[in-house]
Amino acid sequence: MRFALTAAVSLFALAACSPESDAPETEAPETERSQAQDQLESDAASEEGAAAATETAEPGAEPDFSDIEGNDFEEASHGWSYEGEGGPENWGSLGADYATCDTGSEQSPVDLVSTDMAAQNTPDINWTPASSATVADTGHTIVVMVEDAGGLTLGETRYELVQFHFHAGSEHTIDGEQYPLEVHFVHASEAGELAVVGMMFEEGAASSALSGVWASLPEGEGETDLDVALDPNAFLPEDDAIWRYEGSLTTPPCSEGVAWTVFQTPITAAGEQIEDFTARYDDNYRPVQPLNARSLREGDAG
Repeated sequence: MRFALTAAVSLFALAACSPESDAPETEAPETERSQAQDQLESDAASEEGAAAATETAEPGAEPDFSDIEGNDFEEASHGWSYEGEGGPENWGSLGADYATCDTGSEQSPVDLVSTDMAAQNTPDINWTPASSATVADTGHTIVVMVEDAGGLTLGETRYELVQFHFHAGSEHTIDGEQYPLEVHFVHASEAGELAVVGMMFEEGAASSALSGVWASLPEGEGETDLDVALDPNAFLPEDDAIWRYEGSLTTPPCSEGVAWTVFQTPITAAGEQIEDFTARYDDNYRPVQPLNARSLREGDAG
């Protein structure tokens, strides 16, 4: 299933291993040998399932454990949501591999404010029209997975654009103000590092870029091929002023070390376009997190 959108499962989260023993081998009774063999086969099956999930993982979206027996994405203890017992305030207690959601010191999103600190590195964005794209309703958001759509360079590191997805309301806030919609463009380097570019939407003129995506939405959870040409540059604002900071994934496992860039100028979408998304996903955002010892920096995207 292609939309096993496993945001950095292979990068940060999912690791399966079987315990090994250094004890010398001894002859065991037939019953014990049979039980041991059954356990080995069970462990091997679990490891194969985890390996399969990792091999099919695409960097940069939500972690999905549904391909592993006994770890159903919605029903198991790892199931997370944006409200109730599985909501953001409880993510860190849903599983040991989600603990960073509570204990991390560089979590995203954050409130973005003016600063006089200049960014040491600003992204050189060189997106290109995608050779192909797939739109997926994941049960948590709408994700557009792209191929051959360019990427960005940050410092000396090259990141390729993998996918982009949406949150309503916005996850980041600007001077405490939340916007009705936010889009995150997720990039991955060859080494598995992540860089995310965020943009806020405010209600205004219709977005031609959104029109093409919304026209291809699957009826429910699932995926469809995008039936129009997709150029991610159509989302870029005219003003290239940005904030830079080091943060995390905004969904479990909330892994840190993500290089964030957020444009300061919102882009626009018609009220009907925003409603098309919120009719499916309203309030699918993580609240802002403490900045702690981090610094926000400003600059201009290339």
